[in-house]
Amino acid sequence: MNKKSFLLFLALCSVSVLAQAQAFRHWAVGAGVGSDGISLEVTTPLTGILELRAGYSLGTGLAGYTYKGLSVPEHPAMSGSESVTVPARISTGMNEGKLLLNLYPGKHSFHFVLGAYLGSSRLLRLTLQDMPDDYNTAGLNIDGYLVRAHEGRIKAGLHAGGLGGHGFAVKPYLGIGFGRAFPRGKRLGYTIDLGLQYMGALGVWAPGEGLTGRVRDVQLTSAHLGAMAKFEKIAQYVQVWPVLNFHLHYSIF
Repeated sequence: MNKKSFLLFLALCSVSVLAQAQAFRHWAVGAGVGSDGISLEVTTPLTGILELRAGYSLGTGLAGYTYKGLSVPEHPAMSGSESVTVPARISTGMNEGKLLLNLYPGKHSFHFVLGAYLGSSRLLRLTLQDMPDDYNTAGLNIDGYLVRAHEGRIKAGLHAGGLGGHGFAVKPYLGIGFGRAFPRGKRLGYTIDLGLQYMGALGVWAPGEGLTGRVRDVQLTSAHLGAMAKFEKIAQYVQVWPVLNFHLHYSIF
């Protein structure tokens, strides 16, 4: 059996299983909050033990915090320049879709969750504030692109692509949970999930302007900004993002 025939066979089997299980006959809408932001979901049962969830999480601007001890060279183009301390504003920056499966091994509400988060690779928004004057003029030259401060601020982001890349992230997710979107005899249900989202390599990216005026994101490393050295040591050991969320679900039919 060749590859195309095998894939067709699998598709036909899947359709047969779903048809026998009368999948997609019931739907619930849900809203939730957690470490992945504020989210909206739709849920439908596929079989007696499987539920399909699709949704979108928005975490932009939540949980802002100002770190006041970031050390940067006063003159970035000069070797051995003295360092100055600037504050950095940190807030969440996640915007991503999700496609998940709930697997219920028994009649109780405990379940496994597996799937992936898809979309933006940005995890956090970073705003470097009160940058020295040289960052407003000369800026940082990174691969032919200049990253400059505007009114003393450089806007950057902490990104992780998972199995995807900087442009489009694919972050596999695995977790456990409690609760059901479709509790027997009730229209209102709830779920609580706890799991880990695989992020892959972390990096700090900022918009840079090329000679032609083209703007693209470039990665800030310790070779360009000394303040990244400590971050890079930590980032190599951090590969997952913890997810804890709570959802309320309403069965519409």
